[in-house]
Amino acid sequence: LIRSSGLPVYNFCCVIDDYLMKISHVLRGEEHLSNTLRQVMIYDAFGWERPIFGHLSMILGANRKKLSKRDDAVSMHDFITGGYLPEALLNYVALLGWSHADGEEKFELPEMIKSFSLDRVNKSPAMFDRDKLNWLNHFHMGNKSADEIQSAMHVIDTQYTEIDSGWFKTFWHLIGHQFHTLTEVAQTLDLFQTYDIQDKELVLGEGRQVIELFVELLEKEELMDTEVFSKITKQITEALSVKGRRLFAPLRVSLIGRQSGMELNVLAQLMSKEEMISRVNKALEEK
Repeated sequence: LIRSSGLPVYNFCCVIDDYLMKISHVLRGEEHLSNTLRQVMIYDAFGWERPIFGHLSMILGANRKKLSKRDDAVSMHDFITGGYLPEALLNYVALLGWSHADGEEKFELPEMIKSFSLDRVNKSPAMFDRDKLNWLNHFHMGNKSADEIQSAMHVIDTQYTEIDSGWFKTFWHLIGHQFHTLTEVAQTLDLFQTYDIQDKELVLGEGRQVIELFVELLEKEELMDTEVFSKITKQITEALSVKGRRLFAPLRVSLIGRQSGMELNVLAQLMSKEEMISRVNKALEEK
């Protein structure tokens, strides 16, 4: 029970801990089967009532071996910093080795508590599926307001909670449906917080002509919105005979630094005229 260093061993500690917390049921992975007899003996030695022990099938990774931190990010810290909501993690973990009587897979904690029963626990090993976790996280994110999402962003970085809430509400209303994790939200927000041109070749040659005319026409407008953006792009098409990727890729690079990642009509609602002009002028400085 006690190591030579004077520290108690695991089996002794967990019995004392569970007894003091009045734990009635101990449900754990099947790898703990070998510990159960030792722990039962300790309960009996103290004259304490034994809890009910149950052992669940192991969770396997994509390689069909026991899930390991060497194969995937599986610590709670990894999930939190990876942008997963607590509700989604609870929802997903409940489905690892258990199933709802109605086959339902999306639910909040109260429904989980109401529906859970040991007779629906599976004997077969559960497979950890990152895609399914992302799917559930997407669902739970969609159930939250813009304010709740922005508040939750502090787990990624507190800088995101300091963004103007009115602007964030517009951002979330426009594209919140496309995100599966808070880290994806952060990566998109970074496009507005910093400016770094990655696809420089698209702001040269014909692309340069496109963005030069874009900023010239934009400077004549009072503000930027989807109507103004549509009008300007039509004028560029007529003047330079460019459309599709030849038109939109240079514009997107000049505004967010890359040729993909954001619909231009969304940018027209999230960027002011002044911000657009500033970014386009920086793009035009590229040689």
